[in-house]
Amino acid sequence: MTPQKVKRHRRFILETERMYLYEIDAMDADDLFELNNDPTVMHYTGDQSFTSIENARLFCQSYYPYKSTGMGRWSMRLKTTNQFIGGAVLNYIQIARLI
Repeated sequence: MTPQKVKRHRRFILETERMYLYEIDAMDADDLFELNNDPTVMHYTGDQSFTSIENARLFCQSYYPYKSTGMGRWSMRLKTTNQFIGGAVLNYIQIARLI
């Protein structure tokens, strides 16, 4: 997919001069599968590897935290080439108020 087409199909959270940050979607399945099968990455995330690209796609399609907390997992791509360059996670943690 060309960089111009990417912009029309995704909801961007952040756009810089060189990259886009956006909510993961099913189009990211191949890249997320590859990322989550890298032992070095998995050492730091503690996540489980995807067993197939289809499982990665199903994960992306069913990921819901955006709707409930406005936070979640994002993908990053270079604007010029649309190359996947990584991801980011922001989790919502509710802290009990002590009185």
